[in-house]
Amino acid sequence: MGYKISVSFAVFHKGEIVLAGGSGYRDLENQKPAVADTLYNIASCTKAFTAIVCVLLARDGGLALDVPAKTYLPEPLDGEITLVDMMSHRTGYARLDPSWLGADGQLLVCNDDLLTRVNRLPHAKPLRSVWMYNNWMYALVGEIIKRKGSHGSWEGFMEQEILPRFNMPRSCVCKDQLLDDNITRSYASTLSRQAMLVPDPPWEESPFAAGSGIRSSVKDMMKWASFLLESYTSERDGGGRGTQSGQKKRLDIPE
Repeated sequence: MGYKISVSFAVFHKGEIVLAGGSGYRDLENQKPAVADTLYNIASCTKAFTAIVCVLLARDGGLALDVPAKTYLPEPLDGEITLVDMMSHRTGYARLDPSWLGADGQLLVCNDDLLTRVNRLPHAKPLRSVWMYNNWMYALVGEIIKRKGSHGSWEGFMEQEILPRFNMPRSCVCKDQLLDDNITRSYASTLSRQAMLVPDPPWEESPFAAGSGIRSSVKDMMKWASFLLESYTSERDGGGRGTQSGQKKRLDIPE
């Protein structure tokens, strides 16, 4: 392509990282290389972390996953939509991403306007009739976490509970948590296959952080991948053998 935008990689085998590294430049203009500890915006991979927050709040009695979300939001919310509906993309609301994120990466929605804007979203399909990806719903989930959690915000829950729980020391959700400058700049490819620097995705000022706000490294993400593999193996094996105990301990769920 005539340029070398960064990629970081890892190979996970039998519970261990057997290979990790980076290739290309995290900062093309200044020729700064990528390594296994380089931070990237993990974008919608953030959503699974947010779902874990809801599971923990439900465990502690802070909320229920299967009651109408309007139980936790005093503002009107259409229908009988639950947290499970929101997190599994089955609300039927139209996606309309260009209505919250501009072409130059700027936010078009502030926290105070979130509920008003959601209530104006059109219904594209009936509730629970089809899978339809929707970032607006994770913004609402983040607002519910802010109101029902003990840390004052989704960012606080991530910083104080989730990232430490999975031993992800380089990962962060706020700029002031960065340990160093080993983080990628954001690039896109033009039609002529040239690298073009684009604005970084929004940080903590975004009401959509709960759906896309984590920055992480491939080494940290392998720890998260290990948890997911344990969860899958436990479910596949009927929930009892080997991995379920460790999985529950990771979430502090009593046996």
